[in-house]
Amino acid sequence: MHQIIGYTALSAVIIRLFWAIFSKGHASFKELDLTRQKFNQHFKHIKHRSIPADSGHNPVGWLMVLFTWTLFVGLAVTGFMMEEIDIFFGNSVLESIHSIFSNALYGIIIVHILAVLVVGWWGKISLVGAMITGKREM
Repeated sequence: MHQIIGYTALSAVIIRLFWAIFSKGHASFKELDLTRQKFNQHFKHIKHRSIPADSGHNPVGWLMVLFTWTLFVGLAVTGFMMEEIDIFFGNSVLESIHSIFSNALYGIIIVHILAVLVVGWWGKISLVGAMITGKREM
């Protein structure tokens, strides 16, 4: 069951990466902008409690997305190596790395949920609905 969930999660991440590469709109890499100016703009919006309703991921959100994808891929690769490559079976270093990735993923999931709730409330914007439907109420 563990392997099936791992391969399913990796497949979802790969599909989402292709979506980000080839789509247009807020879920696209075309919207990815991690410049200092964008971070400052986002923090200004937070400070003034006025997050634009027509925006997609903010720079902090994009960092969370990229980190989450990296952890999922890292989990899949280390899990695959431990299970399918005989020389790595039972390797304690690889198991530790896999465990660290797993714990980090749990941590950022908690941070993500809290950030969505707090920023949504503080910024007076419905982020949960937008995450489900892909569209924000204006």
